Amino acid sequence: MRTQLAVPILASILILGTLGLTDAFAGNHGNNGNNGCENANPNAKACESNPNTNHPPTIGSVTLTELGVDVSGGTASIHNPIECIANDVNDADGDDVTLSYEWIRQEDGALIATESTLPALSAGFILDHTMICKVTPFDGTDIGDSASQTVELFSLGGGL
Repeated sequence: MRTQLAVPILASILILGTLGLTDAFAGNHGNNGNNGCENANPNAKACESNPNTNHPPTIGSVTLTELGVDVSGGTASIHNPIECIANDVNDADGDDVTLSYEWIRQEDGALIATESTLPALSAGFILDHTMICKVTPFDGTDIGDSASQTVELFSLGGGL
C-alpha cells in the first residue's frame, strides 16, 4: 500500500515543480505573453521575439534633383524633369522593398504624378507653387512610414 501512495505523490511533486519553475521564470524574465513575446519560449533566458514577426521597411530621407543637382527644399524649373530619390532604404528582415511615389501639389493637395521622376512641363504645374514628393516603402507584408521632400517650381522664361 505504501507503493501505491508514493507514485501519485511523486508524480504530483514533479508536475507542480515543473509548473512552478516555468511560471517563476516567465514572471521574472518577461516571457509571460503580455509584452510582445507571446510566442516566445518560456524556458529561454531572454525574451526572443517571434521569428515570424515582420518589420516594416524604412526610408532614411528623400532627395530631389534637377539635372543631377540637389534642389531639395529649394527651387526647380518646370522646364526640366525632377527626380525623387529615396535614400537609405532598409528592411530589417531582408525583404525586397517596393517604393511608391506621389507628387502632390502642396497648396491644394492635388496628386500630380506617381512616378519617381516628375517630367518637365507636367500637367498640374503651377508656377510659384510647391511640389511634394512622398515616397512610401512596402516589403510585401507591411507598409513603412513615408518620407518626403519639397521643391518650389518656377519657369526660366517667366511663363509656360
